[in-house]
Amino acid sequence: MNLPDIDSEPYREGGAAPPFMLLAHDSEIGSVSLADLLDNSDAVIIGLFTPNSPNADRQFTDFQLTRQLMFGEGKSISFIQIATGEGVQAINLNNYAAKLNKSWPLLLDDDSVGISLPSGATDAVVVIDSVGFVTKWKPGSMSSAEIKEAIDQSSSGSGKSPLTIFSLIFLSLIHI
Repeated sequence: MNLPDIDSEPYREGGAAPPFMLLAHDSEIGSVSLADLLDNSDAVIIGLFTPNSPNADRQFTDFQLTRQLMFGEGKSISFIQIATGEGVQAINLNNYAAKLNKSWPLLLDDDSVGISLPSGATDAVVVIDSVGFVTKWKPGSMSSAEIKEAIDQSSSGSGKSPLTIFSLIFLSLIHI
């Protein structure tokens, strides 16, 4: 009879990543959505940072190393970085965008997406599997080895078999 509010928390552990569409720093790209990133990807790696944070550079290095580490494994991984926080403006990110040199999209967020991710609107790396679930996240940055491990775990599934799901359904029907 008494159900909690559906949106009482911005993120639920083990839940789906929030759908988003954000403007890219590069006007040629326009906007990028999570659905676009998930399309034909085995995983999406999001580097979330506040402007002028040293974690943006650490994420850049870790993402580059992850690409090298994953080379030849036949997995399609999408990388993005999202600048988040109040008053994020493209002009304040020009130097960082030049460093990225279009390695992956640099997106702009005014706290609307960042607040919905497990870390909140602060520096973090979030790994999302091919069906849109957050599989791992870490504040600040995540090493290339940790990112690779999270990608490998997400591609192998949750470890739950269909029989487990059916047994849960069957047991719940018995108790009705």
